[in-house]
Amino acid sequence: MKAWQIVSKGEFRLVEKDGTVDSGEVKVKVNKAALACTDLELYKGQGNAMFPIVPVMSAVGQISEGSELAGLQKGERVVLYPYEMDPDTTYNKKRVLAPDVKIMGLDTDGFLCDFVTVPHEKAYILPEGVSDSAALFTEYIALGIKVIEALHVEKGQYITILGANTIGNIIAQLALYYQIVPVLIDIDQSKLDLAQSYGVYYTVNPTNANVGDRIKEITGGEMAEYCVYEIRGGMSPNYATAITKETGTVVVVGHHLENETVNFNLCDVLEKQLSVIGVKNGYGEFYSAINLLANRAIKTDGLVDVEIEFEDVPRKFQELAEVETRIPYQKVVVKC
Repeated sequence: MKAWQIVSKGEFRLVEKDGTVDSGEVKVKVNKAALACTDLELYKGQGNAMFPIVPVMSAVGQISEGSELAGLQKGERVVLYPYEMDPDTTYNKKRVLAPDVKIMGLDTDGFLCDFVTVPHEKAYILPEGVSDSAALFTEYIALGIKVIEALHVEKGQYITILGANTIGNIIAQLALYYQIVPVLIDIDQSKLDLAQSYGVYYTVNPTNANVGDRIKEITGGEMAEYCVYEIRGGMSPNYATAITKETGTVVVVGHHLENETVNFNLCDVLEKQLSVIGVKNGYGEFYSAINLLANRAIKTDGLVDVEIEFEDVPRKFQELAEVETRIPYQKVVVKC
């Protein structure tokens, strides 16, 4: 099995991985893998990057060697589950958030491979109507579900979302599904236009309008009680506290790397008595995310901007690293 491994800052190496399939495991031919901002940050050596590491947390493929015990047959399409929890950790399922979770491709080796072996419970069968490209967003949808759960927002209420990149877009769509009113904010009009094509009615571009005034206009004179701040959405975190009403809730969402900081205006947090919650994974919500895709509740057409070949990985990472600090696309997909 071949895998692209980041061995040091700015350096990839194509390595051979052990292809042995142990009891309780399945072997998967990876068809597509999706790059994320965290992969680029690892490549650039940001945070406490641990080398060597195989990046990528989102991948889909086909069973190459199945598991009779799990009922997984050769040829079945699957999406790979990217979360690991320490077996010594007791997870209280009544709690919304699961903090002690490792993410493959970030904390441990991920899926930028031609083949991968995983425990059979990490291979989720895909329904017929869900394409490989759509399935690559399963983890983001699971993450978004956790955000909605953490907010405890009710039908008909407003939620502001700072950042219209992939996660922000998906959270806005989830809000619509749960009959919540999203207000999506971004300086990139093309991303706002894409969200509007998915049915997100309220969008605000700070370069064209005063954000606070526009939100008051939308909500009938008040700020929204709930706000989502996506840490890689390119928006100032101080918007989150400024546009949230008193005693409101702000959720900070994203896949965290060590040594990153988000500087909130603590004066606003105290003055308004805001609640601030962090959500960093979608643990426990994969089935729900797949069902939403199967029911076409979440649209993904247009979220994949670029597809590259497996052998082009080092070149594309170098290109992305030279362009800007974050991936300048909605999603880059590797055909493995």
